[in-house]
Amino acid sequence: MDGLLLNTEEFYSVAIQKTLDPYDCKFNWEMKHQMMGRKWLESLELLINHYKLPIGVDQFASICQKYLEALFPDAELLPGAEKLVRHLYKHNIPMCICTGSSKTYFEIKTS
Repeated sequence: MDGLLLNTEEFYSVAIQKTLDPYDCKFNWEMKHQMMGRKWLESLELLINHYKLPIGVDQFASICQKYLEALFPDAELLPGAEKLVRHLYKHNIPMCICTGSSKTYFEIKTS
């Protein structure tokens, strides 16, 4: 869903940066690259250790989650997403949604 139908990737960077702001840390591409492909909490632990932050993973995740929940409703379809779904529907091609997002995030993103 994310990155194919919905443009939400940038929201994670925004939320992480807003969570880092009080610590005067800059979330850069190098750090983002190291976090990619990892589970959410594992990637946050890597980030916290990298910046030597004085908070735990759960606290960081909780703060970040508040920013994400505010951003997700503004997610827009990626170019061609609607055309693709309409084409598949028109030709009776079965579809399903696959996501690594939690049920809560899925519901927020698709509301």
